[in-house]
Parts: sequence; C-alpha cells; structure tokens
Amino acid sequence: MRVVTNWFRRKVGLALGIMSSGFGAGTLIVGIPLAFVIHDTPEACGLHPDGRNNDPPVAGPSGKIAGETGDFRFRDALKHRAFLSLAISEFLRMMGVAALVTHIMPYLNILQIPRATTGLITGAIAVLSISGRFGLGWLADLFDKRIIMVAAFSLLSVGFFFFCYAGTPWVMILFLIVFPLGFGGTVVLRGAILREYFGRQAFGRLLGLVMGAAAAGGMIGPTLAGFIFDKTGSYYYTWISLGIASSVSVLLMLFIGPKPKATSPDETVLLRQHHQKA
Repeated sequence: MRVVTNWFRRKVGLALGIMSSGFGAGTLIVGIPLAFVIHDTPEACGLHPDGRNNDPPVAGPSGKIAGETGDFRFRDALKHRAFLSLAISEFLRMMGVAALVTHIMPYLNILQIPRATTGLITGAIAVLSISGRFGLGWLADLFDKRIIMVAAFSLLSVGFFFFCYAGTPWVMILFLIVFPLGFGGTVVLRGAILREYFGRQAFGRLLGLVMGAAAAGGMIGPTLAGFIFDKTGSYYYTWISLGIASSVSVLLMLFIGPKPKATSPDETVLLRQHHQKA
C-alpha cells in the first residue's frame, strides 16, 4: 500500500482497490517475484506520481498552484483529528469484522443453515468484497473520500443489523450485498484517506499505526462476541452491538474535518520566487 500511494495521487483509490483485490489470489506465486522489480518510489526512476515529469508545479489562472499537497511530518500527523478518527474507526471496524468471521459458522449452524451453505456464505463475503474494493476505490477518486468512507461504514453497519435476521433468505441476500461492499471499501479507503490527508513522507508509519489499531480490534472483537453469547445465549445482541460500533465510525468520518493544509517543498520554492519578483 505504501508503494502504491507513492506512485499514484489522482487515482489512488482505484489503484489501491486493484492492488488489494489481488490479496490471496496468487500472492505467493506472483507477488514475491514482482517485489524484486517494483521500484519503491517514482523518483527512483526520474518520475513523479501519476507519471508526471520532474518539472515543478505551475500556478494556474486562478493563482492556485497545481501539484501535490505537502507531506506532513509524522508527529504533526499524529496530532491531527483526522488520523485519530481513522485509527479509532479502524479499531471498531476490525473488531466487528473479526467477530463476524470468527463466529459466522456457529451462528449460522444455530440457525439450522446447512454446513455446506454456511461455507459458501463465508466464502462469498471475501469474494464479493472485491466489488467494494474496486467500486468504492474508484468512487473515492471522483468524490470526497470522506463521504465515500462514510458510505462504506454505513454499509458495514447496516450489514450487521441485517445479520441479526440471517435466517430469513431475502435478508441474507441483502447482507451479502451490503456487508462485503462496505468491508471491501473500508480496506481500500483507509490508505487512500491517509495518502490524501498527510502525503507520502510518513505514510508507512501512519498506516502501520492504523493497522495496529485494527489488529487490536481484531483481538478484542471475537472475544467480546463470545462473551456476549455466553452471557445471553444469543448472537443477536452481539450483532446489534457491532452494528452500533460501526455507526460510531460513521460519525467519526463525518466529523473528520477538512484535509489539512501543508506546503510542499515545490510550493515553497515557487512562493519564494513569487515574493522576490514582487
């Protein structure tokens, strides 16, 4: 993900969607050889992101300098509410996803759904999530990434509520439409938002912290789901609780705030030249 965000800016959502769709699909056979030939940054090839040349950005008619927003320093990014909101959202997202993936088989067995059908449903979640990775990643390049992230978390939240009534066939179909779409979309958009908000300089470290928060949620979620089931004898309250938690992520994304403003080195040079001429 770090390499992709180095090479792309305008279409970073779609690029991340394509990249993440290959997860588990020939990673060992294809991924390792390609890792030896992929350059870490476009600058290593004398290029800039999106295939631009090395010419500095040029101010347009409006006076706004075309080009990439300046990278944020790691410490500055950590203090911004956008990063904190994203990290908490990832914690809540993975808490729910891990709980569902871990407990889906026993839950559907309780609903008297045949074992073979349960396996197909479980596999379908992963396969159908590809549509969210591609689709929402592509939409994130066309519209405000925050809004697309809100839509993804909303789909995830609604999916949990549908899952409460998974024993009804048409509700299960709705679940298999909205939950994988939201699940796939959030995987892509976390990196796209980090890239847009904070640039490339600290992307790897920031993504590592966000994924660390997700890993913590992934450990807590299944345990919490099992605890609720042991206390209530039902998974109903588990899915309701996780749906509400995903709704909190929706609110966090709504109040994430506008993209931070920072000045890139190229912009600094152009502004200095402008002041000297003036």
